Amino acid sequence: MAEAKPVKQSSQLLIAGGSGGGVALVRISDKKVLFHGYGGESPHSAELLPDGNIVVASSQDHRLRLFHEVPHSAKYIDLALPSAHGVVWDFKRNQLWALGLDTLYAVKYLATEPPSLSIAERYALPSHEGHDLFPRMNGKTLFVTTQKSAYDFYPETGAFRSLEPFSRLGDVKNIAELSDNGDVAIVQGVFQWWSDTVMLFTPEQNKRMYGARFYKARWNAINTFSYGKEVE
Repeated sequence: MAEAKPVKQSSQLLIAGGSGGGVALVRISDKKVLFHGYGGESPHSAELLPDGNIVVASSQDHRLRLFHEVPHSAKYIDLALPSAHGVVWDFKRNQLWALGLDTLYAVKYLATEPPSLSIAERYALPSHEGHDLFPRMNGKTLFVTTQKSAYDFYPETGAFRSLEPFSRLGDVKNIAELSDNGDVAIVQGVFQWWSDTVMLFTPEQNKRMYGARFYKARWNAINTFSYGKEVE
């Protein structure tokens, strides 16, 4: 799997299937699969939209796939996006952010019948090969990682700033934080695309499982950037 993250006030998991190609929405309490579909050749990330539809970023297909009429059907539309690796809903701006090969895209979503996706703005990445895109706990900025570095992205200004003290870490597959107090989880591609360690800063807190192939780690935390402060 490429990603599993909590949604709906941590009552459900949204899963992107990576090399398996699937995407699924699973209720945590009884493990019931509420929705599943084929997200593409390599779904790296998925996002649950406010209306219940699901967007998937598939890297080898170079596209976003929007599933609509969820959970009753697996109908979808596609939007071309080079090396799509990340997708995040922006509650405040009522739009998507999507990470590609060398560009961060602002993507407009229209909940029409059928719905539509269109690229509204493009922001060149400071370095090549975008990988992870995830909201910060401040509810205002986004983590962005590339093959060479890690950044903060400021939607208000369209600016990228080096993320200290992690800017010198390369090939970061994911970065996420539990709070504004420095509880950060990082998985770095040590063995090709995976690691057997989830780095929790400080280093003595690192979680290692010999033989494991960790790709991403997400905290069980409320995402105010995507869903605001209201109860979902």
